[in-house]
Amino acid sequence: MDKLKPLPELQHFSGLSALVFEKDNLKKSNRERQDRFEEIFGFYNGDPLMTEEDADDENLEDITNRLIGYKNLEKVETRFYGMWSTSNKFIDVKVVGEEINDIDKDRFGKTVNQSINKAMRKSTRFGAFFRSLVGELAVGGRAACIHKEDSDWCPSVAPKILVPDSAGTDASELPYVIAPKELTEMQLETLRKDSSAEVNDVVIGQLIETIKDHIEGDDRTLNDESENENRSANNTDKGSEEGNKTTANLWYYYEPRFDEDSGSKVVDLLIFTEDFRSIRSEDDTTSSFEWVAYYDGWYDSVPEWMHLVVLDATIGGQKSFATAKGIAEITYNSDMDSEDLMNRIITGEKMRAVPRFKEGDGSSEDALLGWNPHESSMVPRGIEEFKFQSNTGGLGLPLSFLRSNSATQSGGDISNSGRGGELRTQSVQRESTNQASLSSKVADLHKSLEVIAQEIVRRFFVGDIEGGSPGYEEIMWFRSQVKKEEGLDLKYLAKQSYGFFENIEVSVVRSSISGESDQDLAVARELMSNIGNYPSAVRPFIVNRFTTLITADPDFADQLVDLLPKVVSAQRVTAESEFEHIKRDSLIEEVVPLGADDVHLEHAGTHMKHLRIIINISNVRPWTREDATFFAAMQLHTQQHITELIQNGATRADGEIVNQEFAQLVAAGDDLTTEAIERERQEQGQAGGLDFDQEMKTREADRKDRELQIKALDTQSTIEQRTNRQDSIKRKGDQSFLIQKAKLEREGQ
Repeated sequence: MDKLKPLPELQHFSGLSALVFEKDNLKKSNRERQDRFEEIFGFYNGDPLMTEEDADDENLEDITNRLIGYKNLEKVETRFYGMWSTSNKFIDVKVVGEEINDIDKDRFGKTVNQSINKAMRKSTRFGAFFRSLVGELAVGGRAACIHKEDSDWCPSVAPKILVPDSAGTDASELPYVIAPKELTEMQLETLRKDSSAEVNDVVIGQLIETIKDHIEGDDRTLNDESENENRSANNTDKGSEEGNKTTANLWYYYEPRFDEDSGSKVVDLLIFTEDFRSIRSEDDTTSSFEWVAYYDGWYDSVPEWMHLVVLDATIGGQKSFATAKGIAEITYNSDMDSEDLMNRIITGEKMRAVPRFKEGDGSSEDALLGWNPHESSMVPRGIEEFKFQSNTGGLGLPLSFLRSNSATQSGGDISNSGRGGELRTQSVQRESTNQASLSSKVADLHKSLEVIAQEIVRRFFVGDIEGGSPGYEEIMWFRSQVKKEEGLDLKYLAKQSYGFFENIEVSVVRSSISGESDQDLAVARELMSNIGNYPSAVRPFIVNRFTTLITADPDFADQLVDLLPKVVSAQRVTAESEFEHIKRDSLIEEVVPLGADDVHLEHAGTHMKHLRIIINISNVRPWTREDATFFAAMQLHTQQHITELIQNGATRADGEIVNQEFAQLVAAGDDLTTEAIERERQEQGQAGGLDFDQEMKTREADRKDRELQIKALDTQSTIEQRTNRQDSIKRKGDQSFLIQKAKLEREGQ
């Protein structure tokens, strides 16, 4: 028989026996919390309040869970989940690399954002992951998100990993983590052949043989009943009490360590089993633990491996992953008592609803035996109605208090009606406080999500990917879209230093959804009513948010905004190309015409920058005739765009704002032109002076003509508006006259 290999050196444990002992301790301490979590999880999802045996012991007939506290907890989960479900854009990537010009930054950022968000939504996996994440946070206040596959972009929630109590709230603080795992026969064969791992062939071979024996009907069992309970490869299935015959139960031990060569933390992986059979004789086999495989630097960094998300609802104390509590854990006692009181009230009212009678003076037994209270309209002599005393009044007040207390803790709502209910001012104050508390939790969640988003972006950009592996199609589609964009280098954008991106900034879009539709709509309507006060570049975002809220359809909102004349990179590229075109044609006194597809506001803004560039030449050297000619040509072209803006009623306000800055630039340009003319006159004497004087007079005349044209347009617009109002008044007067005339004719008849 081959010899077993010695265990690779570990940082925190002297040997495998010490590691297994720690694993058992963690399982024991985690079992109480896990049992509590499953109890609360079942309660808020409709499980009965107790077992029938416990109900018999307490003499309770009704143990129905009426989900009194479900609404409050659902409101919290809905607010969290709204970050993903209410917008088609979840991740925002901003290109900031110094080697990329501003135009390409916008172009690259738009391509990356559209492609990566579309790829994520093509798969339903991230939505399922996010729903699971926010549910874990609402109930337990913590969640461990792990990338199970080295190449997959989508993480998963691992609710049953074993984490030491010393762990903080960030994955970088984890000393080690132990997680259950199941491998099939073929996965074990693949593990044995993995050249990047140090494997223990003897152990793997025996595990494979044991699985084969089970498949062939051998009596030996690979998993004992106690160890198999609550185990699963994906940490969600409870397993089978009879043991899984086709997989081997293993434990994955993750251990972060600082790597001197890379200058960062890497994560080593040790796989071990407790089902190795130490054969002492043919009739004597003893199950023991043994290591299976070891990976040195299984993950290149901690973020590639795991993320901890903690939203602790407790007040004070040292915050850690092990001690965190969710909102459901805080409100559980109040909601449980509310359910109990409600059941008692309902049981009492059901009992009171049954008609009951008692014998009085003068009653006859024969008359009572022959009387049917449901059919007979006559009541025998001496029969009196009997009613049990109502218990609703005594239990109603504590029930109202418990529901109010739970709503305050979870940010939910309750009714103001009834004795003991809140006053209007108290309700408004509580809602304001609840909203602030919930918004604070959402802000904390955003920070954790941005850490996860950075790893997702890295995997989309440069992560290793194997054909057929999870996430392969989404990543390859994203990269195929990016390749179409000339000059976009994903390796350059994904460059990192000490865990931070150098050339991009990754963030999660901060949705304004609060879970209260009335409040969200009120905010959106306020923005829409004042949309004219915002720069035109951000108006499409306001329209998008408002449309999303009133239709609950982010796809339609995106399509609507795409139809708006919004700021686009293509317009900027066209406007920038006109800079050299105008400079060249100004020497032969040709005017560059406007394009049929020009977005005038975008072109005007870009050309205003060009005018400032020409003016700032004077800071480097004095202006020349060529500079003055170039400025005059650019001025005329820009004036054409501004005129188009002012003539359009929808863009008139923007055009007037641009025209104010334009007038200041023209004045500065005129002064520099005058200085250039005087300087050239002094250098060349009076020769040609009359030509320059004539040119200046022509320029001044042109400027006055432009001002008169703008005033004429304003006057014409005013006249048209006045005429329209007069026509409207006249139509209304005519209609009133005709109505009055018809009325008089009817009365005359």
